[in-house]
Amino acid sequence: MHKYEYRNKRTKDNIILRFEASNKTQEATEKCLDLISDSNLYKLLCANFPEKYIESYFKKMFYLELSPIVNQIQIYKWETENNKKNIFGAIQTKTFSLPKLLPNIFHDISGIKFKHGFDFVKLKKNIVRLLVLFRDKYLNLKNLITNNSTSFFEEDKNYVAINYREGISEDKRSDLFWLYNSGINIPNIILYVETFSFFKRYKEEKIIENLNITKKINVIKMWELGNFKKKSYYKKIKKDLIATSRNNYLDKVLLKKSIDLLEKIEFWHSFFEKFKIKIHFDHNETDVDLTIKQIALHLTGSCSIGKARSYYCNSRGLHYYYFPFDIFCIWGKKCIKNLKENVFSKSEANINNVLVTGYPYRYITNKVKSKIQIIQSQLKNKKTRFNILLLDNGAGDNKDYIYQLPPYKLLQKFYKFFFEWVLEDKEVGLIVKPKRFNIFKNSNVEEIMKKAVDSGRCSVEEESFGSIPWHYSKLANMVVSVSTVTLPTAMLECLINNKKTKAIFFDYPNLKNIEPDLYSWGKDKVVFNNMDAMLSSLKNYKINPSSKEDLGSWSEDYINSLDAHMDDKFSYRTCNYVANLLKAFNNGLDKNLAIDIANKNFAEKWGKENILISNN
Repeated sequence: MHKYEYRNKRTKDNIILRFEASNKTQEATEKCLDLISDSNLYKLLCANFPEKYIESYFKKMFYLELSPIVNQIQIYKWETENNKKNIFGAIQTKTFSLPKLLPNIFHDISGIKFKHGFDFVKLKKNIVRLLVLFRDKYLNLKNLITNNSTSFFEEDKNYVAINYREGISEDKRSDLFWLYNSGINIPNIILYVETFSFFKRYKEEKIIENLNITKKINVIKMWELGNFKKKSYYKKIKKDLIATSRNNYLDKVLLKKSIDLLEKIEFWHSFFEKFKIKIHFDHNETDVDLTIKQIALHLTGSCSIGKARSYYCNSRGLHYYYFPFDIFCIWGKKCIKNLKENVFSKSEANINNVLVTGYPYRYITNKVKSKIQIIQSQLKNKKTRFNILLLDNGAGDNKDYIYQLPPYKLLQKFYKFFFEWVLEDKEVGLIVKPKRFNIFKNSNVEEIMKKAVDSGRCSVEEESFGSIPWHYSKLANMVVSVSTVTLPTAMLECLINNKKTKAIFFDYPNLKNIEPDLYSWGKDKVVFNNMDAMLSSLKNYKINPSSKEDLGSWSEDYINSLDAHMDDKFSYRTCNYVANLLKAFNNGLDKNLAIDIANKNFAEKWGKENILISNN
C-alpha cells in the first residue's frame, strides 16, 4: 500500500504542497466550527466567556487536529491527478476528535475513505502527561514539607509574569529579551516554569535558581504549587454544561472538551488572581493553551503581551489564530502589511494593539564577542579573503504527511559544496551556523566537515539552536541560506543588523506568489529557485566580483521595511511600555484605560505610525 508522503510534491506552479494544504485546512476548520456552533454547549461557553476567544480556541484546536488529515487529502489528490492511479489506502483520521463529521466537512471530495485507527502517539502523550502529573504531585507534596517557593509574594503589589519557553541565556533568544539593556527597572517580575521537563530543557537550573539574586526576578515552579481553591462560578458552569448536553455523538465529544477547557481556564484564572498578575508575557505561538490563558487574563482584568519571534510570512493559514494577545510587538512595516492582509482582514487573530518595536535580539554578551574574536583571528591567521556565513532553517526526510521541509539530502548537498570549496580554495573561509548540528551526524558530509574544520578555515557551531546568527555576519563577505516555508529569518536578521551585508538564499518552497515584491527586484540576485545556479553564481563572484556586482545586494527600502527603527532600543521601547502599563494598574486603572495610557505614551515617543489599534 502506498504511503502518504510529502516528499517533494508540488503544485502546478512548482510551489510546495504544504501551502495549499494550509489553506485547505483553514477552510475545513471553518466548516467544522459551523457544524458545532449550533450546539447548546458551544453557546453556553460563549455566554460565560468572550465569544471571540471561545471561537479562536476551537478553531485553533480543530486546525491542529485537521491538519494531518488535510495533508493526506492533498497528497491523495496530487497522486491521482499526476499519476492517474488510486493506489492509496484509507486516510487516517486518528488525530481528529470528531471523525464522524468528516464526510460533512469533505463532502465535495470524491473517492476518499476515512479510517479512524487507534492513535498510539496520542496514547503515548497521555501516558507521559500522567507520569508528569504524578511526578509534579510528588514534587508538590515534597515542597509543601520542605520549602515555600512563593514566599516572595506580597498581596499589596501587582506582578508581571513571564512564561519560561525559550530559555534565559543572554547568548541566545531569551524569554527575558525585553529586559536586556533597557535601563529601566521593572519591579515585581515572576518567571514561571510550567513543567519539570521545561526546567531541565535548557540546562539552566542554576541560572534560574539565582535569578532573584542576579536580576531581582522571582521564580515559580508550577509543580510546587498547591491546589487552588475551587470557584463556585466554575462549578455552576460545569453543572450547566452537563445539564445542557444531549445524548448524541456531537454533544458527547463537545462535553468532554468543554469540561477540559473549563478546568484549564479555572486553573489559570486562580493562578493569575492569586499572584496578582496584571501583565503576562508568553513567547509560545502554536498551543491552544495561549487562548486559555487569554480567557483567564480577561477574567482577572489583566493583559497579555506577545512578540513576533521571526519574520511574519505573507501567507494565509500559516499563522492561523497564533496570536491571541492584547498587545503584540513586531519588527517593522513589512510585518504590519502582512498582518493587515492575512490576519486582521480575515479575522485570524484577536490582537487589539500592535506595537512596532523593532528587531528584538540586538543584545550581545562578552562571551559571544570573545567567540567572534577567536573565529576572526583564526580566519585572519589563515589569510582568507572570502568568508561565508552559512545558515539553514531545518530539514526533514518528508517521509510523512506532517512536514515538508528541505530534504536532508538537499541540505547535505548544500553543505558538502562549501566544505569541498574551503578545502580546494585556501582563500575561502566558512562560519557555519546550522539550525541543528545533527544534520551532519552519521551523514556523508560528516567526514568532509571534519576535514574542513581541521583546515583552520572553517568554524562550525555545535550548539547553534536558539543562537543569534547576526553576531557572526560582520565576519562574512556573503551570507548564504536555504528557506523552509518562509524567508530565512536568520538571514534577514543579518541584513537588519548590518545593511552592508550581502546575502543570498535558495528558495526551496518557491515563494514567488507569497513574496512577489522580493521577486520583482531580487530574482537571481538575492533569491534563487535553482541551487546549482546559486552556487555557480557565488563561485564566479568570488573569482570576479565585477562579473555580478549586485549579487547579494538587497534593496535598502526592503531592509528598512523589516525593522522600522534600525537601532538598539527595542528593549527600552518595550520596557517603557510595560512600565507605563504597570504604573497605570498600580494607580487602580482598569485594563482598557491602562493600555490606552501606555499606547498614548508610545505614540508620542515613537510616532503614531508605529502603533496599530484594532477594534476586534
